[in-house]
Amino acid sequence: MANNDHNSVEFMIFATMLFNIKNRLFFMILMLMCSSHLKADYVWTQNCLKGYEAVIALDFEAADNYILKEKREHPENLLCLYIESQMDLIKSFVDEDEVALDGIKLRNEQRIEILKKHKGKSPYQRLCIAEMYIQLAIARARKEEFFGAAYDIRKAFKLLEDNQKTYPNFSPNLRGLGIIHAAIGTIPKNYQWVVNLIGLNGTVQQGLSELKKLLASTYKQEEYAYMRDETIMVLTFLELNLGKDKDNELIRKRFYPVKDIEHKPLLLFSKSIFHFASAENDSVIKLLSESRKVVKKQPLHYLHFMEGNARLYNMDFSAEALFNTYLQSYKGSTYVMSARQKIAWIHLLQGDENWIQKLIARCTPHRKTEELTDEDKAAIKEATTKESPHLYS
Repeated sequence: MANNDHNSVEFMIFATMLFNIKNRLFFMILMLMCSSHLKADYVWTQNCLKGYEAVIALDFEAADNYILKEKREHPENLLCLYIESQMDLIKSFVDEDEVALDGIKLRNEQRIEILKKHKGKSPYQRLCIAEMYIQLAIARARKEEFFGAAYDIRKAFKLLEDNQKTYPNFSPNLRGLGIIHAAIGTIPKNYQWVVNLIGLNGTVQQGLSELKKLLASTYKQEEYAYMRDETIMVLTFLELNLGKDKDNELIRKRFYPVKDIEHKPLLLFSKSIFHFASAENDSVIKLLSESRKVVKKQPLHYLHFMEGNARLYNMDFSAEALFNTYLQSYKGSTYVMSARQKIAWIHLLQGDENWIQKLIARCTPHRKTEELTDEDKAAIKEATTKESPHLYS
């Protein structure tokens, strides 16, 4: 009996020790779990990568879903704020949404304050803040707040320069630096002293070189592959508009590795611009008409306008349906007057001269004249002169 009591005591002591160890382990695991959720960081999880890809594809609903999923699974991941900021800016341009544009200023200022509180050592820390300042600058410039925009660009530039010094092999820095350097390079020489005064400098060639280096890194380093499509788009646009010695064959080859371009509206846009610049009208029609067969609901409505232009240049009057689709789908005002003008041209070419009066009635601008594109200004001028264009000469 005494022996049984002794065994019982030993068992109780052993059980108590196990219980204490178990509690300590449970407590330690709980603390580790809590601390991992409290420690903010920048991690490109599958949710973030898919969310970012959806933003670039203009699938904002899917992007929202991935971001919400990431916030539930990893609430400490600060990349969610960065992806949301990118989505806000792109959405405001695609939809010409003034409310969304105003929202960028408020939300990005709040996001920047959140990111500034994080004292980690990720190279994405300065990068994300810098790119949010660039987005703010674009939003302010659209609102003609040029002083505030210049100040935001200066802050972004300094952050990117510091980040480049600290992390010289961190390729994503090159996007912001490349765009800023190229933009500064377009400023006339007699005004360069102004940008130098606020600590900015750069040339078009420097900016293009940085973007080319970034594009190369998206093929060499898989971790940067998420930036490939938008880098191709930005580089193509800048080279066609700013590059003095652009190599058309090199630009063309950049699109060769692109897969599923039908589902990538921003790349469709940039490739179409390239074909237009190369006087390859039929290539524009083929590219955009084939994409319509695959994607029934095109989120970038401007592509309908582009294909309409290409068909009209070929005297293909099916362009009217594309211009009408653009007018019915697009909620903004850019190229609206131009689309109406070109529908009138099609009718005039078919012998219906009454359409010029319909054009006059519909060409009332909803924006200040200086905010309109050259194409829209030309349409309004043609309508107000009340003269039919010389389409048969």
